[in-house]
This record gives sequence, structure tokens and C-alpha cells, in this order.
Amino acid sequence: MAEGAPLTTPRSPQSDDPRYASRRLFGRLWRGYLRPHAGKMAVAFVLMVIEGSTLGALSWMMEPLFDRVFVAGDPQAVWWVGGAILGLFLLRAVTSVAFKSLMALVAQRSTTAMQVDLLRHMLRLDAAFFQVNPPGALMERLQGDTQA
Repeated sequence: MAEGAPLTTPRSPQSDDPRYASRRLFGRLWRGYLRPHAGKMAVAFVLMVIEGSTLGALSWMMEPLFDRVFVAGDPQAVWWVGGAILGLFLLRAVTSVAFKSLMALVAQRSTTAMQVDLLRHMLRLDAAFFQVNPPGALMERLQGDTQA
């Protein structure tokens, strides 16, 4: 490389093509594969909000823990503060598992739908395409591209 030459990254011919803009590709992904799962994603979002709010509630519960249990030594406060903290951890665990399960379900179903569509497209290609491309490479592209 010549001294003083600017460092640039190579650009693909597709990078300037408006057909491959991120917004357009995401819109296609949303319309074709994610919209049928919008309800599940909304429920998962609500569960994530609940799980995140438990952290704030836990920090709020530290005040009665220190003031009533540790400083004042109130034996009755031990039970309700401990029960409240246990309840927060249980709520956090249940919502975390539920939203992660929902999002995994959405990911698997949308990936499967993309693989089915891509396989349907590949099976309609002419024989010359299959002469040039080995079957293993096609299978890897089918699975790898949809996972990405």
C-alpha cells in the first residue's frame, strides 16, 4: 500500500444498491416472517418489562430490610421482607423463562418458514444451477443464511 493512501474497506456492488438497504430488508423480514408472531413478541416484551422492574423493586425492598430487620431487629419484619424478596426472585425467574421461551419459539418458527421458502425456491431452479453448486454447499447456504 502506498504511503499516505487512505485506508478504506472494500465495498461490494450490493452496498450501493437500494434494493439491499437495511430498512428494506428488515421490512421484508417483518412482513414475511415476523408479523405472524407479533402477539407472541408483544407478550415477551411485557414479560421483559416485568422482569426488569423486579430489579428496581428489589432495590426498593432493601430499605425495610436494613431499617426494620437489621437496625430495629423486628422479628415480624423478617418474614414479610424475606417473603417479598423471595416473591420478587420467583417472579423474575418465571418471567425470564417465559419470555426467553417465547422468543426462542418465534426464532425457530420464523427460521423454519425462511428455510421452507428458500428450499421451495431452490427446487424450482434449473439443472445447470445444480451442476455448478455442490449439494453440501447448498445445504450449508440454506441453513446458514436463514440462521444469520
